[in-house]
Amino acid sequence: MLIDYNKLQTECARRCYSMTEVLKQAHISTVTLQRIKIGKPVRIKTAGKLAQAVGVDVVKLIKE
Repeated sequence: MLIDYNKLQTECARRCYSMTEVLKQAHISTVTLQRIKIGKPVRIKTAGKLAQAVGVDVVKLIKE
């Protein structure tokens, strides 16, 4: 599953969260974040964790 990094950043900014806070809350490594940045797919579970951490439906973070 591909996560749109810009959408993730937008949702973080909307809620005044730093990316570090989101990664800690979602229990996701910085390596996984780097993979998202360069457009690599992540596991469905990882996408769900990120969506929960920023409080949105996972559909809002998927790359179109």
